Amino acid sequence: MRKSYRLTPGTCSTGTCSQRWQLALTLLCLPLDIVGLLHGQSLCMADGMCYPTNPPYGATPERPIAVLPMMAPVRFLLLSKSNKTKYQEISLTDPSTISKSDFNPKADTRVIIHGYTESGQEQWMLEMCQAFMQAGHCNCFVTDWGSASMTIYAQAANTIFSAGNQLSTLLRILQSMGSSHFHLVGHSLGSHIAAQAARIFHYVDRITGLDPAGIYFENTPYSVRLDKRHAKFVDVIHCNAVPFSQLGLGIIQPIGHFDFYPNKGKHMPECDSNRSTNHLEVLCTLSPLLGPINCSQDQLPCPEHTKDVKFTLESLTEYKKKIFCDHYQAIRYFTESITDMKKFQSFPCESVEKALAGECATDGPSEGFPTMGYHSIKSKSVTTSSQVFVLKT
Repeated sequence: MRKSYRLTPGTCSTGTCSQRWQLALTLLCLPLDIVGLLHGQSLCMADGMCYPTNPPYGATPERPIAVLPMMAPVRFLLLSKSNKTKYQEISLTDPSTISKSDFNPKADTRVIIHGYTESGQEQWMLEMCQAFMQAGHCNCFVTDWGSASMTIYAQAANTIFSAGNQLSTLLRILQSMGSSHFHLVGHSLGSHIAAQAARIFHYVDRITGLDPAGIYFENTPYSVRLDKRHAKFVDVIHCNAVPFSQLGLGIIQPIGHFDFYPNKGKHMPECDSNRSTNHLEVLCTLSPLLGPINCSQDQLPCPEHTKDVKFTLESLTEYKKKIFCDHYQAIRYFTESITDMKKFQSFPCESVEKALAGECATDGPSEGFPTMGYHSIKSKSVTTSSQVFVLKT
């Protein structure tokens, strides 16, 4: 009989973080009473939902800390061809909110999912929805799990399971109303939320991963992260495929049918003016916001001027998008590709290792090879196997 361990919120006790975890805990340090290093047990929430902490979900080198997901409802916001600027909120517990909305079951459905420390009010989500509607008649849902994403990273990384479960409920409701074509687009942690929804709801046609989060997901089984087995077609854009120690937030390994590595999967030219070479200074500046100070700044050789930085939510968002510009560039590329099917021509590469090393050609005959982004599914190269593509932007 499997044991369960019920956890409650609290504060982090003082203590010393081991040298091995100093850097990782800048983002991952957690209050001790919401952490369970409990092999073979489950974390149960007050509503009765339980999440396993045994491998591969926890107690592994890739996911060392098992954390209670945030108990927060996900909001679903609808834009449509007849209503392109003002969101209509859809309630999972009140079907009349759908019947009274502009939802059209005969149109394709797109679902956009944001990442860590964001919300459904991000401008890029509105712009992507509007680009979808410019390209053709569709329903566009914004998945707002912002109230659960504004927490320490390891907790947000486990909240993907509960958020994905709620998204799967929406998809089932839409299917019952006649909707039949679903395309999920997730950025960072949002990519893995899309995967979890598709694991439960087995009728997702396509998932697009925009620089899927790597921390807590790199080298994990497909049941934990986005994978090509989760939809009929899975395409992934890797723009920040470098280790976390180099400020890499994106997953490095190929996980889709098509995995695109523009500019060797790192250092997007549009981000050159924002790139910081002082990785320690960036981590020290952000650490008070992302983890208890006793497990971050006090254990890192932080410059004095980084210890007094004060952020508002707005200034933090701008700082994050500047420093991690490469990670967000995948959003820009995909949005641009929706209305320009000839943009971002790609070329095949034998392996991810060669793609990252820049050893594959990014020019030459392109017939039959996909363009990166929205129109990649139209390529004659689509098969059930995984393929790596490269390009310069």
